[in-house]
Parts: sequence; structure tokens; C-alpha cells
Amino acid sequence: MYKTLLNFIFFVIILLISSCSQAPALKSSYQKTPVTVDGTASEWRIPLRFYDPDTKLNYSLTNDDDKIYLCARIVDELSQAKVVRNGIYVWFDTLAKKNKAVGILFPVPDKSSDEFQPSNRSGDGNKRSYSLEAIKKKFLQQANQMQLTGFKSGIPDFLAASENEYGIKVSINWDVNNIMIYEAAIPFKTFYKDKLTAKDSLKNFDFSITIQGFPAPEKADDGSSNASGGVPGAGAGGGMGGMGGNSGMGGRGGMGGGMNGAAGGGNARGMRTGNAVEVNPMYVTNSFWAKIRLAAK
Repeated sequence: MYKTLLNFIFFVIILLISSCSQAPALKSSYQKTPVTVDGTASEWRIPLRFYDPDTKLNYSLTNDDDKIYLCARIVDELSQAKVVRNGIYVWFDTLAKKNKAVGILFPVPDKSSDEFQPSNRSGDGNKRSYSLEAIKKKFLQQANQMQLTGFKSGIPDFLAASENEYGIKVSINWDVNNIMIYEAAIPFKTFYKDKLTAKDSLKNFDFSITIQGFPAPEKADDGSSNASGGVPGAGAGGGMGGMGGNSGMGGRGGMGGGMNGAAGGGNARGMRTGNAVEVNPMYVTNSFWAKIRLAAK
């Protein structure tokens, strides 16, 4: 009897520890008026409600009965360069099992284009022979397509980002302080159900953002590696050219692996210093999962 009681107490303690170790769900807020997806944060309260230290993203999630809305502010210059090169991945799992069930990659990297490869570097490492504004302008001209995974049958894998018949909209722009703004509006009917009900506010979704690192350099025959990591104009510092650091921003081409493969985790290549290996953040993929609870009217 005594042993049975001890086993029961031990079981209860394990359950309590397990439940306490799980992070509480982030609560979405109810969006009274639809958000205009234009890559500006003018309709959002700044600072945004949530922050993730791994991706260095400040973000908010809201919803109405028809759509879920997302806004993210990317201040970190290296993260901005990764997004320009590889796009940004957003994932939802309506079963809250951290599966990459429904996802959007935006923008879709243009593998055939090297427009974002900076030209020759000047002798002064802090001066560039290319313009940051020109890089942004070219990026905004070409960032017009998204790739979809796991949406309902009949929805194409690729859609125009700004206008399409399914109402899925995504946009990226920079504000006056050179902060990258990501916005998205996703109708529930495209991946979940036609309209939310009050009961939906009692369940958790899983939500993820992934910022893919630059491709790691290939090792040479002598075992050494290219310090620029296969990104012309990019040095080990990893910053976006003209935005800080001593390195330029590489081309958008050569994403590698497709949507599911590329978002799978870190792709870091390090430089050996003594007995330690220093990981270059330029090649690291940063990602997080969060539980969210949708809001009801």
C-alpha cells in the first residue's frame, strides 16, 4: 500500500514537472479591421508583442474569423541579408506537433540571377562600389512570388505574393530606419477551415519562422575552405554590404534543398582557432517554434 502511494506521488510529480516545462502559448489578439499587407508596420503597435532571441525577430500575430495576420521586424543586418538571399520561411501546424505542415517561403530565390552579387570591392573595406539602395530596389522588383507547402488541394505551389485569387498575401519592405518589415495575411480556408468559431480559441497551433543561413564554403583539396562561403563579395563578418560589417551581400541564387530541406536546421561551417571551432554566424540557420492560441471575437 505504502509503495503504491509512493509510486502515485512520483507519477503526479513527473506530470507537474512536464507541464511546467512547456512554454505557455502565445495569445493572438483579435483583429477588428483587416490588415493591408504592404510591408509597412503602420497598422501595428510598435514594439511588436513577441521577441525570439535566436532569430532576433520582433513579431506579432493577430487574427479575425477569416484570416491570420503576421508582422515581423528584422533589425539584424545579417538576418536581413539571409532573407534577401534565401527568403523567409513561415510554418503552421494546426495539430500543435511542431510539424512543418503548412508553409510559405517568400520571396522565392531566383537561382538564375546574380543581380545581388556585389561587384569588385574597393581597397577600403568600409567603402563599396555598389549602392545599398540599388540592392533594395532590385530586390523589391524581384520579390514577387511565394512558394506554398501543405495548403488545400487546388491551390498552386507558387503564387503571386501581392494579389491572387486565394487571398494569401505576403510583403517585405524596409522602413526609414532600415528595419526590414515582413507582413502576411493567410485565410484560414486555405489551410484549416472556412471560419473560426469560439471553440477554436481553446486549441493551440504551432508556429515557426526560419531564416536560412548562407551556403557553407566547399572544402578545397587541401582541406581548407573558401572564407567567403561561396558568396561573392562576402567576408567572414557576414554583414550586408553598406549596412554594417566588413562584407558584402551575396547573390540570391543557389538556395539549395528546396523548401522542406532548407528549413531543417543549422548549416554552419566554422573556422578552427586553437582547439576550438568558431562558428561563422553567416552560415547558421536560425529557427524557432512557438505555440499560439487564436483569438475569438
